[in-house]
Amino acid sequence: MLLYIAIREGVVCVSNKLYDLKKKLYFMKLKLLSTKATNDGKITEFEEEIFTKMSNTFISCLPVSFYIKYADYLIGKGTCFDRSFYMFLALDDAILVRGSSKALEYKYGKEYDGHGWIEIGDFVYDPSLMLKFDKDTYYSLYECSNIEKTDKNTFLKQHKDFVDVHVSHDCDELKPGGKKRFDLLPMVIQIRALCQLIGDEQFAKDFDDYLSFIEYNAEQIEEEQQIEIQRLLKDESAMSNISGNKSHK
Repeated sequence: MLLYIAIREGVVCVSNKLYDLKKKLYFMKLKLLSTKATNDGKITEFEEEIFTKMSNTFISCLPVSFYIKYADYLIGKGTCFDRSFYMFLALDDAILVRGSSKALEYKYGKEYDGHGWIEIGDFVYDPSLMLKFDKDTYYSLYECSNIEKTDKNTFLKQHKDFVDVHVSHDCDELKPGGKKRFDLLPMVIQIRALCQLIGDEQFAKDFDDYLSFIEYNAEQIEEEQQIEIQRLLKDESAMSNISGNKSHK
């Protein structure tokens, strides 16, 4: 029995050492091949055109470009599924991809190897790395597996109501008179508090520029809200009177 236990523990020990060696070799290879791919132009930063395209789609009163550029502040780390989903909603020709990454498996464990990114044509956009890859290079580097893909038309057919409620493709909805104008106040309060907390001057400047672009005016919005509340109260009172008159008859 003792011999069996010793043999079993020895096998486990050897297996763990082999696994650790395999991880070490993988990351060494990943670093070397990533450097070469970058030098060959197969890995680049997100182009400005992508941010421009994403700036025309709005979620919770903010352009998607802002969410992605400042994802670490607004969405958080380890949120590749959310980041890629936002990009997918903003880019008409994007494919939403879910799969497993060998790099994540070796770094965090098999149960945490799930990853999310988008693909446009022959390129992968990884919103966690904020890098654009030649697709074949990406799949080879990260040994992607268990791939599931969703195109825009399929998603919209299944989730049209969700998109209609939460996603805007027109900034006029946030400008004076827009139907989502009143949603701005709580969002602005939260983001300004975040600006003070993190102390990132560029983040604060970009946010102020965005507010200027949509003609944000807190006092004006509060006045508009009061007018809308009074209108709703008036309509409710009128409906109550009508209902009361009918019941008396």
